[in-house]
Amino acid sequence: MIIDNQKIEKPSCIHVFQDEGEHIIEISFNKEELISMKMMFHGINNLISVTFTSKFSELNIINMKGIFSNCQNLKNVEFQAPMPSTIKDFSFMFDGCKSITELNLNNFNTKNAIDLSYMFSKCSSLKSIQFNSFNNNNVIDMSGLFYECTALTSIDFSKFNTKKDRKSVV
Repeated sequence: MIIDNQKIEKPSCIHVFQDEGEHIIEISFNKEELISMKMMFHGINNLISVTFTSKFSELNIINMKGIFSNCQNLKNVEFQAPMPSTIKDFSFMFDGCKSITELNLNNFNTKNAIDLSYMFSKCSSLKSIQFNSFNNNNVIDMSGLFYECTALTSIDFSKFNTKKDRKSVV
């Protein structure tokens, strides 16, 4: 992994970014080595926008828990290609992202997801979510999915399957 021109042989993606300075970071890594992005950008308040390019879909990531949690100024997350189908944990992914007003999750691949708990919790400015291809057939926990999303006025649940869900959505 390359972070600010420093090579990290075996990347650990937990709390990788600690800088509060404003700069662009290019990350490259061996796709077989990176399986978790858990808490990767957690609490970075000057993070405004993130774009996942088409190469992101080639990864074997299993865990994205809290990747953007408490990024209070994050306004835009763009997925240019489908997400890896290997991801199982999306819990707390956008938790506390108070500046996000809309999310386009049409490129989300959630067919193997089992945990969506608190994924959008405390996104108090979130007004709109698009998830045409959202597959939650294997999800067993969607508790608090939209907890404290006070600006969200309507959601289309017509494609949601809650047969395996053991916990409530809101």
